Amino acid sequence: METNLTKTHRLDLRVTEDERKQIAQKAEACGLKLSEYLRRSALGLGRESASTPGAGGPTLLTKPERAQLASLANNLNQLTRYAHTGQFDVSGIHGLISQLNQLLA
Repeated sequence: METNLTKTHRLDLRVTEDERKQIAQKAEACGLKLSEYLRRSALGLGRESASTPGAGGPTLLTKPERAQLASLANNLNQLTRYAHTGQFDVSGIHGLISQLNQLLA
């Protein structure tokens, strides 16, 4: 693993205006600056590389997906608190798992 995280090298590439717009829209949907989106995509750390079935690896979530995930995490926190007080809600756990599967599919 590289220890120096300072970005000192620059890569240039040529794209059409339509390609530039498409890439910029994808970066915005992920809530990333264009350079960060391109870096993650090129390194196989984004949704583009993980969209192939069986590809595995992390995916980038859009802003609405991140908000939904945060909401689900909050629900999980609440269910955990209930479980610690002896009020275990199995149906709540199953519903949460179903929502997570839909979000991350």
